[in-house]
Amino acid sequence: MKTVLTLVRHGQTEDNAEGRWQGRRDGPLTAEGRQQVAALAQRLRRRGRFSAVYASPLRRAVETARLLASSLGDVPIKTDARLIEYDFGAWDGLTATELRAHRFWDAVERDPEFTPPQGEPFGAAARRVVAALRELAASHGGARVAVVGHGLALAAALALLIDGDPRRAPRYTLDNGGSAALALDPCASLIDIDPVMSCELA
Repeated sequence: MKTVLTLVRHGQTEDNAEGRWQGRRDGPLTAEGRQQVAALAQRLRRRGRFSAVYASPLRRAVETARLLASSLGDVPIKTDARLIEYDFGAWDGLTATELRAHRFWDAVERDPEFTPPQGEPFGAAARRVVAALRELAASHGGARVAVVGHGLALAAALALLIDGDPRRAPRYTLDNGGSAALALDPCASLIDIDPVMSCELA
């Protein structure tokens, strides 16, 4: 039986509002971010009962998860370190313009394992998130689970799941407070894309 994982990007933070790439830097949601999560919770309630909410341990994800869980009927919340955002290392907090000046995406396109100074290999981030999603699918067979994570790590995981290539992450980027619903076969291999039954960007 397929498990439905609803991947959620946390609500807006100050860094998001300023157009900064926020990796391991952390902070609370803005008022706009809390409104985004409230609107998402209304949509998710119409999709049926959720059995659990999992979140990255970063503050912005945990805050989003708590708001969602409360709205979805006080479902249990657990954190999973594998859902944490991509580690930009020394480039954490740069604006999009500054990151382009470092030719980050060009480097990733040439080598999916590109690693910024003191950062994380890009492909490794996708694989760790996919591994977490596979494990959650296996442990919640047939249930509906919300998974709260981050823009780039989730996008890279979706690209790996659907296209088999994390470098296609930009096409799967979720807005703050956005979601993507995946129905996964828990028995599938790590990067087998056949079990991905749906990807509703909402």
